[in-house]
Amino acid sequence: MGTSGIALVPGLPWWATIIATGVILRTCILPVAIYQRRAMGRQLKLRSVVEALYTSTAHNISSVGAAKGWSDARCQKEIKSEVRSQISELYSRHDCQPLFRFLLPWAQIPLFIVVSFTIRRMCGLPLPFYDKLPAIPPFPGLDTGGVLWLPNLLLPETTYILPGLITMAHLINIQLHIPPASSASIPKATQTTFQKVWPYGMRMFVVVAGYFATQIPSGVAMYWLSSAAFAVAQNLAFRSEWVQRVLRIETEPIKGPPNPPVPAPVPLANASKTTPDDNMGHTTPNSSTAGATHS
Repeated sequence: MGTSGIALVPGLPWWATIIATGVILRTCILPVAIYQRRAMGRQLKLRSVVEALYTSTAHNISSVGAAKGWSDARCQKEIKSEVRSQISELYSRHDCQPLFRFLLPWAQIPLFIVVSFTIRRMCGLPLPFYDKLPAIPPFPGLDTGGVLWLPNLLLPETTYILPGLITMAHLINIQLHIPPASSASIPKATQTTFQKVWPYGMRMFVVVAGYFATQIPSGVAMYWLSSAAFAVAQNLAFRSEWVQRVLRIETEPIKGPPNPPVPAPVPLANASKTTPDDNMGHTTPNSSTAGATHS
């Protein structure tokens, strides 16, 4: 177990071992976070292009729909379908597919789960949903290796300070990870239901996770807090102009074109050849945002 190996450093108490483990592991996946942030920066740089694309496509399809007698519902369906398809192609050309928003969670979540279960196992508790491993006694020193109001890392934290800090840190991370509406890279009208409800779902998940933090050993909760605190510092650093210049993270211009010009309508091949029946079954690729709890 990697955590026990770090504990062999002379004079390093268990609480410092656990915090150092969280910081070191988050540092190891920092290149993934930087790559993801660069992709998100390229997305935001394309915001004015996406706005112009949405405006021109909406004007175009509305004109075609008016000529063909389409209903408002069908026009909106065609607009969303066409814009999503064009946005996906645009992001693909600039190497910033919305899927890249999931790079950090893909790297962080499995690592987070493995380390959490490892520390739980070191505290002498069985793994949840898997009781085939033989029981082991707690690692020596965990019962006295705490700090401040947490002298025993084997017991849950009863003052709720640690779970509260964990919940607060994750909520801050979600807020830092979600761009403001004024800089959203995808027009709200073309966002999927998942993209709209994801921030609220993540906030609810964080509150539930805060409750579980009151039921786990303090050693595990301390690792959760160190990981979340590192993520807060990381997300704040990514907002620094100096860090953005050093890491070559592109940022959105402060003032973009508020009202992109609307070109004259041009007949769309896809729109003119679709039928109402075909349109009802037509699906297009969509994108989603991803964050954070562990970002």
